[in-house]
Amino acid sequence: MYPSRALPLMALFLCPAPSIAAPPLRLVVSPGGNLPTLEAALAQARRLRQGAGARRALRIEILGGVYRLHRPLLLTPEDSGTASAPTVIAAAKGARVEITGGRRITGWERRGREWVAPLPAELAQANQLFVNGRRWTRARTPNEGFITVDGPIDGAWTWGPNGGRLGSGAASFRYRPGDILPQWASAGRAEVVALQVWAEVRMPIRAVDPASRRVTLSAMCCPSNRERDARYWVENAPECLDAPGEWYADAEAHEIRMIPLPGEDPRRCVVEAPALTNLLRVEGDPAAGRMVHDVRLEGIEFRCADWRLPVDGYVDVQAAFDVPAAVTLTGAERVAFARCRFAGLGGWAVEVGRGCLACRLDRCRMEDLGAGGARLGEFCRRPHVFDQSGGHTVERCLVRGIGRVYPAAVGLWIGQSGGNRIEACEVADTWQSGISVGWSWGFEASSARDNIIARNRVHQIGQGRLSDLGGIYTLGMQAGTRIAGNRVYDVRSRAGGGWGIYLDEGSSGITVEDNLVYRTTSAGFFLHYGRDNVVRRNVFALSDEPNILRHRAEQSAGLRFERNIVLCSGGLPLGGEWADGAFTMERNLYWSAGGYGLRFGDLTWDQWRARGHDAGSQTADPLFVAPERGDFRLKPGSPAQALGAGPAVGQCAEWPAAPTGSDGG
Repeated sequence: MYPSRALPLMALFLCPAPSIAAPPLRLVVSPGGNLPTLEAALAQARRLRQGAGARRALRIEILGGVYRLHRPLLLTPEDSGTASAPTVIAAAKGARVEITGGRRITGWERRGREWVAPLPAELAQANQLFVNGRRWTRARTPNEGFITVDGPIDGAWTWGPNGGRLGSGAASFRYRPGDILPQWASAGRAEVVALQVWAEVRMPIRAVDPASRRVTLSAMCCPSNRERDARYWVENAPECLDAPGEWYADAEAHEIRMIPLPGEDPRRCVVEAPALTNLLRVEGDPAAGRMVHDVRLEGIEFRCADWRLPVDGYVDVQAAFDVPAAVTLTGAERVAFARCRFAGLGGWAVEVGRGCLACRLDRCRMEDLGAGGARLGEFCRRPHVFDQSGGHTVERCLVRGIGRVYPAAVGLWIGQSGGNRIEACEVADTWQSGISVGWSWGFEASSARDNIIARNRVHQIGQGRLSDLGGIYTLGMQAGTRIAGNRVYDVRSRAGGGWGIYLDEGSSGITVEDNLVYRTTSAGFFLHYGRDNVVRRNVFALSDEPNILRHRAEQSAGLRFERNIVLCSGGLPLGGEWADGAFTMERNLYWSAGGYGLRFGDLTWDQWRARGHDAGSQTADPLFVAPERGDFRLKPGSPAQALGAGPAVGQCAEWPAAPTGSDGG
């Protein structure tokens, strides 16, 4: 469970009786009114709440319009409400309220194929451009797809004893003829974005040697995820501006250039770029017990925030976990976002970080994101209870269009944080994993426990771009964590490791039940290694490789696998290491959709059973209605019913009816 910070019982008796509540405050924000900005309304509310000292309920209603920020909004402990009367900041009924860090760009003139406009000074570092709300492509080569390194990328740090990075120098690689131009080093702004198994690097070009065809980047690479002949592209060089829908900001000439799409006139479009990287900060002081609490934001759209590249570039270790967010919470308790939209952002949408408790995202949309949707908790373990983060809820949210700047970002991420719930969400369109839980490797201590990942729809994951990923991914020991009732499908990796539900290094104490997983590149379920995991009543179907994979032998019981339905595309239900016997399998149902004879490793079914495995299990057609169309309802007479195998009706997301979306789910 997440940490409790309840007052001692004696303190409750010593508190004076509450005074009679003052009448609630209602303030209206409108572009042409007395309170033209949300900042002005918050300042007015703070003044009105002073005086007698009574905590007054507050509702700030925002009329429709576009509210352009000159600095991030800030909520402090003075803006807090109470559990029974929260501070509410809401769009007026039926109004569209857009809070944006964007600036309009005007003054467009045609120059040959290109259109050019003056670049405002505050947009000199802008890295994104939106035309009529649609993200445009920063000038790049190639315009589609990738070019490849000629061999390895050299130059990686080593890990120190405490997880620090050791080494100095910079990464370099040999490029193929014509792929890199020498002038890109002297300009100093061109960037290489290279995909590295499950992560990426984004670095400025520092030097180019045409004689050896070697390019030197700005920093060292991560040692654990380098690959030979890696795919990459180059961004932000003027020579790359050569296709409709691309743009380039020339900071030296103080102008921005673009090539419109056919029939598009920039003078008649809303063209804007972000001037801010952060739109809203909720900042309490958890160490002092001064939290921002009981605040609810409703129906607001947060849009157009930028990203910034550090001087030495960015090297991802995993999941783009350290990329900043447009909305950040620190020292927040019971802060909620309902029916809000987060779109056109350069990094993560929302970060619920240090010292936060019981915060909530409900029916929100997070779309067109530079990194991921919501990040719950931190990557480090906090020793003090007041700094720990947990007990958060993400429910009925849509997260899609992930990794537009940082390709390895995931849709939803839980780090060193417990007692969280991600439920009834849809996560789609990623290059890496969909939902990621946990941030400890192996059997080291972890704060990620008792997390619930339930009834989510996770699809279009990986899309053949990166490797070693999962629809739902876990890492490290996580006692009490439950992955239940999810529908996970269309998980496609590039070179391997496109798993449905992926329990990575040290994943332990996890229950995986009532899930429906199908159409995956690799196994529908993969256990790298771990202890005391229970996998029951799931359907794992139609993976390209064996549906169930176990990577290594264990000295203690690592897996209990019972009452599952495994529908193979070929004849191998199981892959990996199954010789040690440190697992229990019973009452499962296995079948091959292609009519192949089933083999369990190098054993026949009878030989497998003779070793004492799969007591009460069967090999028989489960009689699904139409598995090729994603309809896994059972026909009458299915042998799964007698075994009690497969998800319980009503437990799996959209079970038993198959979804009807255009993605073929």
